[in-house]
Amino acid sequence: MPELPLVERYRCEAERFLVNRVVKRAASGVDDMMMPGLSPRRFKSIVTGCRVVAVNRRGKYLWIQFDRSPHLVLHFGMTGAFIYDPPTRPKHWRIELTLDSGGVIYLADARRFGRVLLVNDPLSEPPISELGFDPWLDRISAKKFCDSVRSRAAPIKAILLDQSFAAGVGNWIADDVLYLARVSPRRRGKSLSSAECGRIVRQLVSVVRTATKAGSHGEKFPKKWLFHLRWGRHQGIKTPAGDAVRFEMIGSRTTAWVPRVQK
Repeated sequence: MPELPLVERYRCEAERFLVNRVVKRAASGVDDMMMPGLSPRRFKSIVTGCRVVAVNRRGKYLWIQFDRSPHLVLHFGMTGAFIYDPPTRPKHWRIELTLDSGGVIYLADARRFGRVLLVNDPLSEPPISELGFDPWLDRISAKKFCDSVRSRAAPIKAILLDQSFAAGVGNWIADDVLYLARVSPRRRGKSLSSAECGRIVRQLVSVVRTATKAGSHGEKFPKKWLFHLRWGRHQGIKTPAGDAVRFEMIGSRTTAWVPRVQK
């Protein structure tokens, strides 16, 4: 599933393509799973003629802000992505926007775990209003972070994945944050010291900033990150320092961690 750095890259690309353009034609498929209560006729009637004034993001949600409400809120699910000016309509297209520039943008999603919503005030209405702090957009004090973590009994891995706590953090980000902070993903929030919480929040901000500035291009990430070791085979994987990487289910997600380093 796209995590914060990748969705921010999608936002930047869409911003360059869409802002100050008028939607001359809008189309969508019939899909009650991705677009609950949003018929193709309603989508077309609302979006056609709108001018795009901004493309915004919070957590894993992106929204296209028009010159009038409602605005188009998108979640990419596991396989969603924008496709620009393809020669033919993509096989798994869900929405299509044709602009006054002649350009065309599609949202494609093969597995249909994404969401397409029309929302009057995205920041003050669900689902975006229910999100926690965004490590790219927001500042959070170490004390506030620690107080929130230490009030919870769940494993710290599950806490970091809770979108109402840290918006945009997904599986690989949480694993690398905890590895770099030297904290076991099994540890309960209430068991963590202030020093440990401080290391976690510092690494959370650092990992998100580094990955976002790299445009979410994994080959540009620091070589010491577990990100480079988590894809493909798992048995016998070791870090560049020679430490064994363990893979197990924690917080209902496959978790990569290094027991020798993370306590």
